[in-house]
Amino acid sequence: MCPFTEFKVTQGEDTGTHRGTRAVDFASGTAGYRAPYYAPATVQCLWTVPSSGQAMWRTVNKVHCPNGYFGIVTFVTVHDDSFDAYAGLQVPQGNQLGNMGTKGYATGVHCHLELIQASMSSANWYQNGYGIWTFNGTESYVDDTFYVDDTNIIYGGYGNWRKTGSSSSGYKESDLIAETGVATMTVDSVQARLNSPTGSVVRKYNAGDKITYSWKWVGNGHRYIVWQEGSNKIFLAVSNSETHGVEPWATFAPVEEEKPSSGYDESQLISEHAIATFTRDDIIIRKNAPDGEDIGKRFMANQTQEYTEKWVGNGHRYITWVEDGTRYFCAVSGSETRGEDGWATFTSVPETGQNPENPSDTEPSFPESVVLKGIDVSEHNSSDIDFTQFDYVILRANWWTTTDQKFKEFADKLDELGIPYGVYCYDYCGDEESALEQAKYTYELVKDRDIKMGVWMDMEDADGWKNKNGYLNKEHCSMVCKVFCDFFKEKGYYTGVYSTKWWFENYCPTDYPKWVANWGTNDGTCQSDFYDYAVMHQYTSYGGLDKNVAYHDVDFFKSNPITEEPTEPSEPDEPTDEPITPPEEEKPSDTPNEPDKNTIAQAIANFFKAVVEAVANFIKSIFK
Repeated sequence: MCPFTEFKVTQGEDTGTHRGTRAVDFASGTAGYRAPYYAPATVQCLWTVPSSGQAMWRTVNKVHCPNGYFGIVTFVTVHDDSFDAYAGLQVPQGNQLGNMGTKGYATGVHCHLELIQASMSSANWYQNGYGIWTFNGTESYVDDTFYVDDTNIIYGGYGNWRKTGSSSSGYKESDLIAETGVATMTVDSVQARLNSPTGSVVRKYNAGDKITYSWKWVGNGHRYIVWQEGSNKIFLAVSNSETHGVEPWATFAPVEEEKPSSGYDESQLISEHAIATFTRDDIIIRKNAPDGEDIGKRFMANQTQEYTEKWVGNGHRYITWVEDGTRYFCAVSGSETRGEDGWATFTSVPETGQNPENPSDTEPSFPESVVLKGIDVSEHNSSDIDFTQFDYVILRANWWTTTDQKFKEFADKLDELGIPYGVYCYDYCGDEESALEQAKYTYELVKDRDIKMGVWMDMEDADGWKNKNGYLNKEHCSMVCKVFCDFFKEKGYYTGVYSTKWWFENYCPTDYPKWVANWGTNDGTCQSDFYDYAVMHQYTSYGGLDKNVAYHDVDFFKSNPITEEPTEPSEPDEPTDEPITPPEEEKPSDTPNEPDKNTIAQAIANFFKAVVEAVANFIKSIFK
């Protein structure tokens, strides 16, 4: 149950002094009132920092939460002026736990509260990258954890607060109302949820964000818009009321009508043979026409493309070329006027006597550093690929929490052929929780397979999703890579990041191994040697296949997955009337992460004992 009889949220998660956390500040409805708060369940105090009125509490028994979690919850309260808690103190549900206050340099009377749906201890409390103390783990949202049956909510922020009678939203897919439109958010930090109005949070939307949706749903105290992403539906509350027009969090507009055809006709092509070098990122490549199918690949700044014709129209200037019988188009200007808003520079093609549409059938040359030659594939590739031509393959396992439709088919075929393969995950996530969820989803797909060429995070923005949602920045992209690679390293896998050199330098600098994409003129040849920079190089997409080289043998990429032994779930300890005092070394101080001196002393003693035994055994072996 919610510990407050009434509250107004004065500061939400990941803002101001809460950066990098899911802490929330709660004040009462009366300014300056040091309102009491109560034990949300029967809890035990783990440690205290009296100077800031701070205590960590853990439920004695498993508890039910609005998001469906059933287990132990650990939480921290801060700023209690009337502080009298101590380690081992047990407080029954409903008894007073403390008071809102200003202890510890708080601004205004309130209770700072953050929690995690897990059993934690003082060892899990650390300073994050913003210098703020928080849980060393993926924290949980407060509105996903407390029921508010007997709480007067004066201002609930943008939380999805629920009562015990409505822990299930009552959502049924048959209740979705078809409605297509564009919602523009007018408030910040509204949580988008997965597959139901009360599902797990996948990202947040802020004022100004635009979302095209296909359905709406009314219930659970809100009005929601709903749209499809892969096999998932995403729910976003756009009102703090079920009544139309009351407390809206967005404005609405119809979806723009489909733009008329570009008017392209093949007879309009102008012959021009040259090389374009792009000066900006995320240039869309389309098939068969200037407004044709987006093939899902992008040119990035400094990449080049040899072309044989150009076309002007549809508000742009385009280059075009033919690969493997298919014509491709790419805009190189934001205007139809030559020299205006250019997106590329141009150079002449060296006179080699080779027709770029018909590259030589001979094996292209490779740098001496190349050890293996391979490809990477996904559901966009044909099922009849002859994998036996290659030393290795990298498969797309998933994008976010959606499995690539051909992953199992390709993986089974490679297992049968005995060709080593690795996997990659294409990123779509909004915060650390969804980044970890993405990594865990990938792990479930690969944990029972023999992964010999590593597990990779594909960090790019081929469809502009990151840019559109405000995630195209170094802080976000680096976070996603670190969460993913840290997770797989801990699981025993060889892991790294795929991206372009420009992205590595500007969006996702990483200490993990690099798989770098650099196509040069994309004519099917390997034009650069990245041995000193990366472990693999994607050097072309010519002919409809992404081709790669590796600078090391298969053993270099070897993974040693940690086998997780199944364990029986343990029952929580029976509550006792006697206060529980933790061992002395577990008592936190103002620096709760201080090394355990007893543990260090024991380690030193064990070391010298081992040395003495080894010397004794050596002497015995001499005089046998």
